[in-house]
Amino acid sequence: MDDPPVLVVRMDGRAGSVHRAGWAARAFLDTLPTAYEGELDERAAEDVVLIVTELTSNACRHAPGPCTLKVTVEPPYVDVAVADSDPSAPFAGDAPEPAGYGLRIVARLSEGVEVQPAPGGKVVRAALRVGPPAVSG
Repeated sequence: MDDPPVLVVRMDGRAGSVHRAGWAARAFLDTLPTAYEGELDERAAEDVVLIVTELTSNACRHAPGPCTLKVTVEPPYVDVAVADSDPSAPFAGDAPEPAGYGLRIVARLSEGVEVQPAPGGKVVRAALRVGPPAVSG
């Protein structure tokens, strides 16, 4: 079996990183082999880009320094992970206005948000289910 398509973008965390991450994710999804066309429609691609920009925005806003985006396409999921330099977990609860909505959006679009400790910080991950709806049996 072939390795799944993977995008890795290393960013400095400064202005422009969120735009760069979103643009790179969109370009990556647009160039996937035709074998993925039935799995990843336009709406799913837009949802992936939204997840990418929300997670990257959180990393740039709340963690000093560089961050790394990794998008892996392995149907029936697209996994989006952002590693940053802040070991503390993000919160989506009672954040001061207008903050706190990004992770809620990501959680609604995906199978949920997972935070994993990593050397020098953490990885925030969300997996979006793509492709035809699951058949219940």
